[in-house]
Amino acid sequence: MKNETELLEMFTDPDGFRAFTYAPFLHPTYNEVWATEGHVIIRISPDRLNKHYEPVKGCEELILPKVLKPCHLSCTYKAIRRALDECPLVDEVVTEEHEEDCKECGGTGKVEWEYTDDNLYTHYHSFDCPKCGGDGMIIHKLETHTGKKVHDENAIVKIGNSFFRWYYLDIVANAFAHIGADVISITENNPFGMTEFVFDNIKIGLMTYDCKEGKGYNAEVELKENGDKV
Repeated sequence: MKNETELLEMFTDPDGFRAFTYAPFLHPTYNEVWATEGHVIIRISPDRLNKHYEPVKGCEELILPKVLKPCHLSCTYKAIRRALDECPLVDEVVTEEHEEDCKECGGTGKVEWEYTDDNLYTHYHSFDCPKCGGDGMIIHKLETHTGKKVHDENAIVKIGNSFFRWYYLDIVANAFAHIGADVISITENNPFGMTEFVFDNIKIGLMTYDCKEGKGYNAEVELKENGDKV
């Protein structure tokens, strides 16, 4: 597969909290290469890829949700892209961060409590700094309005029975554009779990967004019955 690194890295998060989000890995149970940041996942047979991937610590504990109501539906890449493009625009804001040592604790992350009792004995105890939370660093954020308009990453798109945030569905759309997808099969459309998109045996799962009743959505992708076979 051409440019597989670019494709897989769309789904990873190098700054994530768990090892399996940092880079693509081989899942030994499913014999698939997975890449995920926790909300959206791509799964590809290792035979389709040029590089060699190894399991990461604890990945065997990751289990795909059980498909309760399999379906045979389809939509097009163009329909997904069109729905994303129909979502509202907002002002683009670029946030820059810089860190500095916490002045309260001197960058150690610890502060010391001192108390002298009636016998003039001094007691000491160390605590996490209340200013920096024990990190030893203070993060300063500077927001800059660029003057440009961008799509609202928190906009909601409805696909079949499920709702998705613009940010994560855009990852799915970019991935399908990368591999040249046209008609995409939907094999699961769980309103309380995951929707699975499949093209050319490349599987992308996206967790539904809990869209509260009455909140509404910004755009919709209609699914067709009897989609192309996977």
